[in-house]
Amino acid sequence: MNRGFPEARLRARAVHWGVLLFAAATALTHLGIGKEMVLVAFGITFGGLVFALALAFGLGGGRVARELLERRLRRDTPPARERSTHL
Repeated sequence: MNRGFPEARLRARAVHWGVLLFAAATALTHLGIGKEMVLVAFGITFGGLVFALALAFGLGGGRVARELLERRLRRDTPPARERSTHL
């Protein structure tokens, strides 16, 4: 049922509440109620999320980041560009 995803129920609840909060904020903005407050709240939330992810990657993924950079810097030629195709 969960397709093998760890903590699928937790992720589903987080997405559910995120969609509900986004819909409520969109409705308030559309009605003209607290337009600036909604924008500031989303800006702060998004900035905090990006900062938390960057901090987590920096502290927890330092070894992985170092290996990626070392592999990238060791190459003499730039990597081949991937071509994406549409379905």
